[in-house]
Amino acid sequence: MADQEFFNLFDFEFVSGDRATALSQPSSIVLTESMVKKYFGNEDPMGQSIYENRRGDLLVTGVLKDLPSNSHLQFDMLLSMDKVDEGFDEYLSNWGRIGTFTYLTLSKGANVEDISKKLSIFLEGKMGEDGENIGLYLQHLFDIHFESGIIEYSTDSNKGELKYVYFFIAIGVFVLLIACINYINLATARAMQRAREIGGRKASGAQREQLIAQFLSESTVIALLSFVLAIGLVDLMLPYFEVITQREELAVSFSNVLLLQFGITAVIGLLSGIYPALYLSNLKPTVVLTGVSNVGKSGELFRRTLVIGQFSLSIFMIIATIVVYQQLSYITQLDLGFKKDHIVVVDINHGNVRSKFEEMKTEFSKNPNVVNVAASSRVPGEWKNINEVYIEEANNPSDSIISYYMAFDEDMISTYDFALKFGNNFSGQRSSDSTKVILNEAAVRALNLPDNPIGSVIKVNRTDDTEYTIIGVVEDFNFQSLHSKIAPLLIGYWNAPIRVIDYFSIKISGQNMTETIAHITKVHEMFDDATPIEYHFLDEQIATFYQNETRAGRVFLIGAVLVVFIACLGLFGLASFMIQKRTREIGIRKVLGASTRGIYVLVSTSFLKQVLLAWIIAAPLAYFAMSAWLNLFTYNTGFDPMTILIAGFSACFVAMVTVSYRSITASLSDPVKTLKCE
Repeated sequence: MADQEFFNLFDFEFVSGDRATALSQPSSIVLTESMVKKYFGNEDPMGQSIYENRRGDLLVTGVLKDLPSNSHLQFDMLLSMDKVDEGFDEYLSNWGRIGTFTYLTLSKGANVEDISKKLSIFLEGKMGEDGENIGLYLQHLFDIHFESGIIEYSTDSNKGELKYVYFFIAIGVFVLLIACINYINLATARAMQRAREIGGRKASGAQREQLIAQFLSESTVIALLSFVLAIGLVDLMLPYFEVITQREELAVSFSNVLLLQFGITAVIGLLSGIYPALYLSNLKPTVVLTGVSNVGKSGELFRRTLVIGQFSLSIFMIIATIVVYQQLSYITQLDLGFKKDHIVVVDINHGNVRSKFEEMKTEFSKNPNVVNVAASSRVPGEWKNINEVYIEEANNPSDSIISYYMAFDEDMISTYDFALKFGNNFSGQRSSDSTKVILNEAAVRALNLPDNPIGSVIKVNRTDDTEYTIIGVVEDFNFQSLHSKIAPLLIGYWNAPIRVIDYFSIKISGQNMTETIAHITKVHEMFDDATPIEYHFLDEQIATFYQNETRAGRVFLIGAVLVVFIACLGLFGLASFMIQKRTREIGIRKVLGASTRGIYVLVSTSFLKQVLLAWIIAAPLAYFAMSAWLNLFTYNTGFDPMTILIAGFSACFVAMVTVSYRSITASLSDPVKTLKCE
């Protein structure tokens, strides 16, 4: 629902209708194109009515293009706020109610901090001391995607995780760095092949500045040609990337930032070519033309340093990938404090269901595959807003807290296998249970109650004088996602005048699933002929909480493979040049009796030493970086030292496999032919 100012603030595109008046009249509704197709087919919906069971006939006054998936506001229908449910006016005028968002356009030059301070004073004036417990502040529209997670009842259905953006940027930087290192290594390693060319040009009068310009032009042209190829590859791979990330409507706008992309590419080309240009242009023509040059030796230390840096990045990525997957596995397998498997959650969407829910429970249970049935206002792993209440001790009002609230019936605890630490469950007696409550351990601690508070009396909400007796304490369970710490939870009986029931939780055996779901659907239709059944499996719903982590893990793995693969390409090329340079040395060693195995070990050991040194450098950096990342999670697996060992051995293995082909070829070469060629 929205008021008539909504379309003055947001520029959603109209297909038909007047944005200035679309929501100005009571009982008006604006539909998206998808909803028009669903309810009206190819007919023009303008001026026609659509029936909604709680609001009656609504007049279609506008049609919008389907909203882009990256909008934080997502809706299929937009109703005029002038046509509301009975009692909604009271809801809107009650300052203690939370859940309505107000969007403001500030005047130019407005001081956001000053306005935020005035909002707090304003709220206290409306609510008194109750206003001190509610935060009211401004958030920029640009900040919603990444920062709306801290806002209760946030409207953003596609919340972003900034930590993953930083990770992906790091992967991109790592790939570019390793590619630049490859170019530098290979260009300087090929100095011997280009020495006579450079000497000849210098002898012919070429200046050093001209040679530097030539080599920089070469690296820049290669980078720009790669950029053109990359545009095609991105366009080709984008659909596959959408599948991997499960994100639709991804788009890369090359035209809008073409100049920036072109500039970055040119800078990469220049950076990767600067050292080879300076190095090669510094060769002395009188030396290289006489054939006694030691070209390449002066840059050997630098090349080794680059290889070490390259594999340091690779080992860092291997460690990071292992840690990410360990954390994801930990989250998905962590004990939540209840049994989530084989539970079907059915929404209650009609008053007739609430009034006859006990009869429905009986009907649900008639199927032999239904193990247990419970009713509640909310369920563990809740994806909707959970009601909050004030709690205070009846004899000590100063000890008050804000707690989440759920209404259970007497079968809820056994259906989910919650563990009662103290006391008892609800008895099932309506009159007596209506003033009984159960707390979780977090609520007991927050209220400074004894560990066993059975019999203590509390009050719920300051406008309610009813006293509620604590009859049980349930062990803490994760009723929200693992991104949040377990908060205080008050559990009341289903008929307590705080919150109505909204769900059935049906525990099934897992046998004959199709038949069982058909039975559940049939029972629902018996009691609710106005709304279609809405149901889901609880374990699947809980899994959606960690979709961002799962998607990030996939992308991270691909990035790590790319980093290691590109590093290995460079190592293979460098090994080829180094072995070619030592061809005469290897031939002499074989003539003097060196074994094939000895030659292989000789050639491979130098590279293995560099990888081991890279391991020593990368390990502490990865430890501190990934420990900091793990601390972003409320529940984390901790950093396992074995990860460092696994990454080190993996890097050594990959490096040895990479250089083995060239090493084995060199060790098996015929020394007679080798020395003859030399």
